[in-house]
Amino acid sequence: MGFQDRDYLRTNASSFGGGGARRFTANTLLILACVIVGMLDTVLPKQWVQTSQVQFVEGGEKIARELSASKEWIIAPAMDPNTKQSFGTALMVPVQAKTGEVRPPVGTINYQFVSPLRKWLQFTTAQALIDITPQGVGGFEFWRFIGFQFLHVGLMHLVLNMVGLWVFGPLVEERLGAKRYLAFYLFCGMMGAFLYLVLNAGGIGAQAMMGESVKIPGLLFTDPWTPLIGASAGVFGVIAAGAVFRPNETIVVLFVLPMRLATFAVLVIAFALYNMLSATQNAGGETAHIGGALAGWWLAKRPHLVNDFFSILGRGPRGSTQHLRASRGSGTERVAASTVEVDRILDKVSAGGLQSLSAAEKDTLRRASDARKS
Repeated sequence: MGFQDRDYLRTNASSFGGGGARRFTANTLLILACVIVGMLDTVLPKQWVQTSQVQFVEGGEKIARELSASKEWIIAPAMDPNTKQSFGTALMVPVQAKTGEVRPPVGTINYQFVSPLRKWLQFTTAQALIDITPQGVGGFEFWRFIGFQFLHVGLMHLVLNMVGLWVFGPLVEERLGAKRYLAFYLFCGMMGAFLYLVLNAGGIGAQAMMGESVKIPGLLFTDPWTPLIGASAGVFGVIAAGAVFRPNETIVVLFVLPMRLATFAVLVIAFALYNMLSATQNAGGETAHIGGALAGWWLAKRPHLVNDFFSILGRGPRGSTQHLRASRGSGTERVAASTVEVDRILDKVSAGGLQSLSAAEKDTLRRASDARKS
């Protein structure tokens, strides 16, 4: 089946601004947002951002704390902001604010030159949770749970994620509606970051209690300042939900291999799980993939939770479970009429089989079945 033959790519019920124009779908807007952020991330002037904890020299941590407590000294990185290199190691040197006197370095940090968007939106355990440094207490920057989902490390990373949204997003948006789909997607991404944070904090805690040599499969032992960026967690949530909604939908992997959507979802999630447990270089990213996929699968199995929680967003698209529930109203006549119609169709199936039903009757039966499941 080609992309143009799929019902969910022809639907025009799920859109922003009314009219059903495809260009206003939530999925299209997500893709445009990621592309625009990617372009800005490339052209904006670079700033340095910390990518590791401070590595103190012997006795340096005590000196840094004493100087910070006195408030007569500051700790600042000594680096050339005009360097051509993207990565580097900065010296942490105490500098007296009044006289400008510089004392020997007390430690080093790793840093990277990135755009302001990367600096303020990327997700790290230290910035999202808590980080205690000689400069004070930081963290609790909760906007990063959403912001990191629009950043990408390069063109290929961006293209792969946007292709995933383009192929699988319309299927899920058709079922949930534009506004709920947007909320669903961002929630999956947030759950990917949350799982990353929990396993990273667990790994750091395990090393603090049992020594740095401890290795427990599944925990992340990366530096809490290691950045997490990308839309992949949300995309994995969309793939998992698509596999629940339409498990038998056929996709063509790499334009060569036809495969059921449910099979494809199981394979990519299993691959991510293997990489996470094997502690590969991208174990942190794979952890976010697993978190997003679990959130997407769990919500897709319980669509009434999406509808109930986001009821403030209005009705879902025509034909969705939420729209059916809202359109019934509270009148007993409407419920009774629906029950009579379903009973009539079931009697017809008993007499002549499914082939005896019209397209409208099949649609009525399907919608009644979805409503009962929810």
